[in-house]
Amino acid sequence: EIKSLDAKTQTSLLNSRGASEKNHSFKRIGKDLVLNYKISLANCIEGCPILFTTLDGRHLTCAIDELISPATCKQVLNEGMPSEGGKGNLFIKFDI
Repeated sequence: EIKSLDAKTQTSLLNSRGASEKNHSFKRIGKDLVLNYKISLANCIEGCPILFTTLDGRHLTCAIDELISPATCKQVLNEGMPSEGGKGNLFIKFDI
């Protein structure tokens, strides 16, 4: 399930941007993961689904139902790191 985040959470995650030479990079924050997803301007406008491989090798597709901007941050529940209390969440930030 993907949902939009409130402004405070988006600001916190946008300030935690990780650097990587790869097209998409993951950063761990506790049991949560942040995915920096590079996307073209054309795909932002068209609303194309995003495709990526998780750290455990699974391929996920996430439909995007809104216009993407550099401030957009999506949350995918239970796709973070496993822990005693259950899995964390995956946050997707967009690099246009």
